[in-house]
Amino acid sequence: MTQPRDDSANANAEVLPTRTTPTWEMEILLSGATVFALFKAYVELNVAIFWLFERLPRDLGGLVAPLGLYVQGGVLGLALGFLVHLLLRAVWVSLVGLRSVDPEGRLRHNENLGPTQRTLLGEALDALPLRIAALDDAATLVFGAALGLAKMMAGLTLTLGATVLLAYAVAKGLGLDAHLAAISFTFMAVWLLPLMLATLVDNHAGKHGRPAPRWVTPVLRGYALAGFTAEQNLGTTMATYRIAGAKRGWRAQLAIAAIVTSVILVALMVPVLQNRGVGGLLDGAFPELRAGDAGTARSPHYLDRQRPGDVQHAPALASDVLTGPYAKLWIPYVPEWHDAVLARCTPQGRTDWRADVAASRAVLDCLAATQPIRLEGRPVDALWWWSEDARHDRRGFQVMIDLRALRTGPFLLEIDQPESQRKLDDNATGHDDLPWRIPFWR
Repeated sequence: MTQPRDDSANANAEVLPTRTTPTWEMEILLSGATVFALFKAYVELNVAIFWLFERLPRDLGGLVAPLGLYVQGGVLGLALGFLVHLLLRAVWVSLVGLRSVDPEGRLRHNENLGPTQRTLLGEALDALPLRIAALDDAATLVFGAALGLAKMMAGLTLTLGATVLLAYAVAKGLGLDAHLAAISFTFMAVWLLPLMLATLVDNHAGKHGRPAPRWVTPVLRGYALAGFTAEQNLGTTMATYRIAGAKRGWRAQLAIAAIVTSVILVALMVPVLQNRGVGGLLDGAFPELRAGDAGTARSPHYLDRQRPGDVQHAPALASDVLTGPYAKLWIPYVPEWHDAVLARCTPQGRTDWRADVAASRAVLDCLAATQPIRLEGRPVDALWWWSEDARHDRRGFQVMIDLRALRTGPFLLEIDQPESQRKLDDNATGHDDLPWRIPFWR
């Protein structure tokens, strides 16, 4: 027979522990409202970042590429942190609900259970307040850590990006393009040296119970505003983490550290795996595929194999199997490759040459002469055209190669690399000046 419910007991039951984080409702609201939007924003941000990088000069793009990883990692880390927070809060809510369902503790006296089971159940119920408090602390720490890491990534991106751009401007202004990487790292070292020195001095003073020199405070405060110290980003979160860890023991510290570390690792690895794949990790002895390798059908040479966000520098056909009478060859415009040739080929002193059919054709023919195209070893007599690829928002050149007189079967198309690339082979490796080779079938 069901016993009547004691409403007075329920009224006095402690639905939420007194130590519950007072912001738990706002945490759940923010996490639930933004986590799905952040995952969507990450996908769009990924495409936008690669759209930007493929338009930058290659030397500058190589230096700022890690900054894009910081941005992607910050957004994805925030989304994953909120997702983990929601999962922890879900478990926390279930345990809090269990206390409200059985406020009088009748579960431990269930006569349908044996004595050992009742003992184990009683131990679990006795430990319930500690488990609820631990989950409450862990959820709040993950929430704060996600926000702090995202803010720190934003600060790192802005300050390091400004440092790289300044180094790039100095290298270009002084004609030291070949030393761009060294200049950039030197600027970064100069930027980080005061932070490292102030941190060491401050830590040394703290260990000996002395106040730090006066200059340490403004230095650390300035770096905090730039996102490089814990004061503005993770200070409160890490302080709470230490207190919670000391209160809950080494297991709590290890669990919280594992959760935060996992979020960081996933946030940094997913952008790489999404755009580079795991093939490089699982290929074994399979040879590396490079431009110019013989007998190789590389994905950059076929538009239907490319993914959104892929860097598009190599010439490409629509597919590896062509069924129409023409092969449409797409040659993307790369400023550092083509600008020098365009400057040499365009009429001097004329600004209206693009509207003149003959002048525009002369410029295209001049440009085509710098990158000969061969089909099965024979020169291709096909015109170049100004063109654009709306799917990738890219400008380039289109070459229509007549295939009507050819048999069916396999063919090999070769395109010489631009003059600027053919001149890079100073170390005589034979790789930089090889033509692009594109096999196709019809």
